[in-house]
Amino acid sequence: MPSSIRTNIVSGDRVILAPERARRPRDHKLVSPAAAQTAGSCPFCPSEPSRIPEPIRTRRSASYPNHEHAITVVPNLYPALTPDGDDLAMPHGPYDAFGGVGAHEVVIEAPEHIEHWTELDAAHIANIFETWQERVSDLRNDQRVKDIIPFKNVGPRSGATLAHAHSQIIALPQVSPRQLQLLERGQRYFELHHRCPLCDALHHERLSGERLILDDEHTVAWTPFASRAPFEVWIAPKTHGADFTRASRDQIQALAEHTLRILELWELAIGRVDHNLVLHSAPFAFADKAYYHWHLEMLPRLSTHGGFEWGSGAYINATASEVAARHLRELNS
Repeated sequence: MPSSIRTNIVSGDRVILAPERARRPRDHKLVSPAAAQTAGSCPFCPSEPSRIPEPIRTRRSASYPNHEHAITVVPNLYPALTPDGDDLAMPHGPYDAFGGVGAHEVVIEAPEHIEHWTELDAAHIANIFETWQERVSDLRNDQRVKDIIPFKNVGPRSGATLAHAHSQIIALPQVSPRQLQLLERGQRYFELHHRCPLCDALHHERLSGERLILDDEHTVAWTPFASRAPFEVWIAPKTHGADFTRASRDQIQALAEHTLRILELWELAIGRVDHNLVLHSAPFAFADKAYYHWHLEMLPRLSTHGGFEWGSGAYINATASEVAARHLRELNS
């Protein structure tokens, strides 16, 4: 059965039905992370080149001068969406469904078997972010694609099934529900205040300092006022911009430095925790909007969602964002 996108007519929930994903390898369930380095089971390691598809893109890095392919982008062998399909409607009685056209790529982030960005330097992480920029710019040339989400899962509680450092990029034929939420709230706020809501949030956080963690010439890192989980962190550029692909090299380097430092502070505060990173950039049709501001969301997976979260769409967080920020600031100093 090919991939398809289904919508629940009662709730509006959207689901990508991707049968191929059931065949993914899961080395976290086979061996411990320490054993994975010597078990020879990692398909992303240089000793296993035949186990990955032909690269879409490779990139050199000064951090790995002896490796021509320091960063490698490949098609996902177990894709949620593929470019081979179409986005035609496939009605099933009263239900909405569309063909699962799109793209699903994997960014293999290092030529050696490392598992965490804290094992890399900021310059190499900046190269990874620049690779995201390049792939988003290229994928948007497909007229069927409307939205692209770069993201990173680390550890089994985050949804990761392979330990070798990697991220993913999924191109969608529809704007995702989370993006629609950001766009709709941003537009309503702008109509009322004639300002970008994230710009206002940055201004307030820098003035109050309560939830501020890192602040440099280009970028700010803070714990959101309504954090969904303990120690959640957002990072955004000071200069308004809706489109991540237009971020300057200085902004990308600052983003990499802040991301690495937050990961280091997390390790000091709560240990090497499973986590998700998600990059939110405006869908192409909204790339010039004054009410959308690109940003990186960093979510440690310290707890799992229960029935209340699933049923209400709200989150229960036992650690105030001000407390988390203060602790991270103290560790940073």
